[in-house]
Amino acid sequence: MKNALVYYIVILMPLLGLLFISSLNSVYFVIYLFVYVIIYRPVVDIARLKEKNIHVASIKSLIPFYLHVKYFKQLYT
Repeated sequence: MKNALVYYIVILMPLLGLLFISSLNSVYFVIYLFVYVIIYRPVVDIARLKEKNIHVASIKSLIPFYLHVKYFKQLYT
């Protein structure tokens, strides 16, 4: 995922599933959203940072949006 386009596709594709699930039931929508924010995005972001040789403490990566704020420039460029 060193290529930025591949990274953006990987993080945006599950959001299309979110649109589908939102039409089914609001409970499924909330569960899917929490799984995306708390589990999926940190895993994808950690993988991108590891490929760029940036090591992240595992405990701090569990805090939602911590990686996005601290490593914003490295993730999105």
